[in-house]
Order: sequence, then C-alpha cells, then structure tokens
Amino acid sequence: MANALATIRACPDVDRWNALAGVLGTEVSCTERALNLILENVCTVAAFRTSFLALLESDVLRTAFLCGGAAAGLQIGAPPPLEATLRTRVLPATTVVCFRADADDRCAPVLRQAGWGTLVAASLRLPGTPLFGVLAAADPELLWVSEPDLQLFQLLAHAATWHLERRDSQRRLLAANRQLACANQQLRRLAITDHLTGLYNHRFFQDRLSEELARAKRYQRPLGLIMADVDHFKLYNDTFGHPAGDHALIQIASLIAQNVRAVDVVVRYGGEEFAVILPEANLTATFHSAERIRAAVAAADFRQDEDPLLSSLTISLGGAAFPDSGLEASQLLKVADHALYAAKQAGRNRTTIASPTALPPAHLPCSCRICSRSREQYAGSSASSVIPSQSTGQGSA
Repeated sequence: MANALATIRACPDVDRWNALAGVLGTEVSCTERALNLILENVCTVAAFRTSFLALLESDVLRTAFLCGGAAAGLQIGAPPPLEATLRTRVLPATTVVCFRADADDRCAPVLRQAGWGTLVAASLRLPGTPLFGVLAAADPELLWVSEPDLQLFQLLAHAATWHLERRDSQRRLLAANRQLACANQQLRRLAITDHLTGLYNHRFFQDRLSEELARAKRYQRPLGLIMADVDHFKLYNDTFGHPAGDHALIQIASLIAQNVRAVDVVVRYGGEEFAVILPEANLTATFHSAERIRAAVAAADFRQDEDPLLSSLTISLGGAAFPDSGLEASQLLKVADHALYAAKQAGRNRTTIASPTALPPAHLPCSCRICSRSREQYAGSSASSVIPSQSTGQGSA
C-alpha cells in the first residue's frame, strides 16, 4: 500500500484520486482491516505521526481506531478539551479543517496542551449517511499541509465513511435476517400447531408418523400409536356450550401430554379426537400408556362455575403398534381406529388394543411371504408382545 500511495502522489490530481480509490476498493472484505489501512495512509499524507478515528457513541466522541501513537486522551472517560474542539469545529464542517499550534486561534492552546503542533481533521459523513465521527491526523511538529494533501485526506475520510456505512448496513442486514428467521420459525410453529390446545395438528401428525415409522423400520424397533376420542362430547358441547367444550378440550390435551413420555408426540387429530405416537413402544407399552391417559381423564374435575353437571368426562382409546398391527402408516391408523371403535361399542371409558386377526379382511396387513417374514423378523428383534384383544375400564352412560 505504501508503494501504491507513492505512485498516487506522483500522479496528477484526478488520476491520483482514482488510483487511490482503486487501491482502497480492493480492501473491502474486512471493515477493521480497511479502516486500519486508511489510517496508515493518512499518516503518510504529510508525514503525520498519529492518525485516529473518533466515532460518535451516545453523542460522545471516543477513539475507536488508532495508528502511530496516543490520540491525546480521546479514550473512554471524561471528554477532554480536544473532544469539544472536534465537536464544535470539525463535525459541522463539510471540508477538511487544519489546525496549527502557532496560529492565532482559540484552538491553539488545546493543541499545545495535547503536545501537538499540527492537527488535520474531517467529519465522517456522506450524503445519505449518518454522521459517524471524525478522521484526524496529528504531529508534534508544525507541518505544512498542501491543498492536494488536504484533498487526498478528504478522499480518505470519504473512504472511511463508506466502510463504516457498509459495516452498519451489514449489521442491519444481519439483524433483519435474524428477525426474519424468527418470524419464519414462528410461522412454522403456527402451521403445525393447533390454535386451541397448543398441541401439534393433523398436518404435523401425518408427516411425523411417516418419519417415526421409517426410523422404526430402519432400526427394527417397535412404534406405538394411540387414537383417543372424548365420550359423548357432542352432547356435552350442545348442552353446556362451545366455551365449556373448548375449556374441556384444553384440559384433556394437557392431561394427555402430562401422562406420556417426553419422546412421545401428542396431537389433536381433529374435533374431540387425539392421537399419540409412541417411539420404542410395543403393544404392551402402548396399552399401558393409553390406560394412564384414560385414568387421568376419568379422575379429572371438569367443573366450571361450581356446576356439578360439568364435573366429569371420559375418553375411549384404541391402540396399535408396528410391526404387530401393520407395516405401513395407513395400516396402523386403521388398526388403532378399529380398536377405538371397539372401545366405544364396548361401553366407552375404556382402552382397547385390537390384534390384526380381529379386523375385517380389508383392514388386515398384507399376507404375502415377504411381509410375513418381515413381521417375524421385527417381532424377534423388538420382543414386542402381541395382545389379541385387550380392554379395560368401565362403560359410561
């Protein structure tokens, strides 16, 4: 860069500025590196010993970048007299300002107090950009600064301003990207969440069941599925109103979530129907999980406004498990739904686990040799317990 600047100084003014702009334009990948490079070049304009960038922070100038020595106390702390000089004489100016300690000027004592003979400074501002601060160069000696040197100094100040604006633009862009990412994440949550209960919705259920089933097949592990339906909920809703029904659904959703494992996936399947996906759960584990849910709902108090008629609700549940109940998601859903229907027919407020042999032919898993061998293989590796027909609970009116 020093050789490039020497070449620039030997050129006519226009060529000199264009050449300097080209050199600085190659150093835009890192703002700090570019600003330090600018300060190094500022020192070579008229052989200054010190150059610095004083940036505005909370309406106070503080040294942010320094090259070649101390910046006369422009560090964090009480603003020195020099800070007041820069604020009143340099920040409002639109051109480079040059101060000398031997001049008949009120700033001369400030320079002498700082130990400087010459100070050149320019405000860091371009059209359409905020005021960032001051670019300055100083030397203990009384230096003579030519007009071309002042113009070059102004060009360097413009370059520093451009880099500072670029840095701020990048920060704003990063902040906007973070906000956009948060907004997209929130939208995704809304798209897969039931707005009433806060559980996952039917759309999420379909995707997650396929994912968990693919994982169970890959690692030859069991996968349980529970379908649940609130008993006589339409009558409850029609009798006591939709607000009471919504409150009951929220309470039941909370009870289901509290009585399953953290790895289980609870969804509102639709209306008063819920579903639970249970990774690593065979038919026996699925049955016990469903029973915990049923017992918790049956024991819960749904009373509102001290009305005893609103004190109780029950739920019926049907269960299935991979690979015993089927090898595909559609088969598991049919088996669990058939088991739920059987629980309703048996008197409600009960859990039923139906075996594939209890289903109509259209609901049976494929009986070809390949699928039969797969079921035997999975049954041997997962040690799942096939329950031909299991139900418990007391029927409700």
